[in-house]
Amino acid sequence: MKGVDDFIYVLVIALVLIAIFTIVSVMWPYSGVPGTPGGPDIGENITVAELSIGEVGYAENQPKSSPLGTFTVGETQTNELKKVPQLEISAGWFGGNKETFKIEIPSYYTDSLRGIVIAFNVYDTNQYGNLNVRWNGKDFYNEKVPRGSYTVRVDSNYIDDVNELEISSDGPGLAFWAATVYTLRDFKVNLEYGPSKLIAFTLAQSDLDAFTKGELEFIGFGTSNLRVKINGYKIWDQVPDGVETIGFNYTDVPLRLGENILSLDCPTGQATLNNAELSVYVLTNQITRTRSFDMTENHYNLMDQQAYTGTLRFKVDSINRPGEISIELNGNALSLAGTGIVRQGWNTATFDASDAMSGSNTLEFSGNGYWDISEVQVLIGK
Repeated sequence: MKGVDDFIYVLVIALVLIAIFTIVSVMWPYSGVPGTPGGPDIGENITVAELSIGEVGYAENQPKSSPLGTFTVGETQTNELKKVPQLEISAGWFGGNKETFKIEIPSYYTDSLRGIVIAFNVYDTNQYGNLNVRWNGKDFYNEKVPRGSYTVRVDSNYIDDVNELEISSDGPGLAFWAATVYTLRDFKVNLEYGPSKLIAFTLAQSDLDAFTKGELEFIGFGTSNLRVKINGYKIWDQVPDGVETIGFNYTDVPLRLGENILSLDCPTGQATLNNAELSVYVLTNQITRTRSFDMTENHYNLMDQQAYTGTLRFKVDSINRPGEISIELNGNALSLAGTGIVRQGWNTATFDASDAMSGSNTLEFSGNGYWDISEVQVLIGK
């Protein structure tokens, strides 16, 4: 009977502990974010976004150019819909963190959509529970995984115009004192389509008012005619052979306010375009660069509720003309750290929760100098 009595004592103690932890969880729920068990140490910077900018400021006779890279028309194409440098996913008996994203599919991809590929790197994990990837409520991945790189594919028949992507984890099972933790890095959501290549470019009213011409430049070779259209109007139909410059103006193409679509297709084969670049020439010399990035709700709450500070770091490769730079986050002006003068190399500006927002944020660079800015990092930390 002594063994039975000992078992009863252990069972009573376990039930009391569970009751205590349950009460504590209501008063102090597990968050899995920096400064709590399972999250990064306090003071560690979290990378929210990494961006590239280019030339900014006052430049004479400079077009607004967009590098398109190297690609092959006539095969499956990829477009990045979302990128998050780091996600902290956790789950325990007393709470946890999951991330939910709204993924919108631009309408011009509808006819050539092939699927969605979700890619990420498991940087750190204790593997106490499964990592879950859900698309529109359906499980597409549910496994206990070690460190490494992973991809999850969503077929086109599961894709709507607006979709919900949820990243979460299962709890640790009977280990009620612990929490499942997954740190994901280089998280990307890529859309696959094709075989045509589609490129969207945006024109503001000021661009349309001052537009003079546009040019698509590349070094190309192919086995088929390359048909180039803008907003459905054909501007070129030849086999590319080396350095090519394709020009267009209002006479060739009815450009419109907002989004315009450049499409390239090869009806009978393929064509490879190297170092392609789209340039828009306007009667102005003020170059303003606007970029968007997403801030997760968990990251924003760190700023809004735990006094985390945002830091904007940008690398200036060259200063062609000194001057004052203007940096705005969601229309709020940011001030440079230190002397307030842009220098070659890394520069820093700070922001707080009143400048940022959960979800999409807009960052704008302009000024009366002229700088070449290569890298931009958006960080939060203490």
